[in-house]
Amino acid sequence: MAMSMPLVESILKPLGSAVIIDASHGCMACRGVKKQQSIMTTSAMNGVFFENSEARSELLQLISRDNINR
Repeated sequence: MAMSMPLVESILKPLGSAVIIDASHGCMACRGVKKQQSIMTTSAMNGVFFENSEARSELLQLISRDNINR
């Protein structure tokens, strides 16, 4: 994925990008704390989403609202 980012950015020329992934974590469910419904969140942000807290807050607010409406 990291190698394709410069290519994508050179074509699209975005002001920023953000990737947020929620996933179940096998080790949390099977070993250790044994929480069957545990979810891990990983995020990466660059450009305007990394540099500008207002843009980042708006993005996270929109994502949260979208999850509520599902």
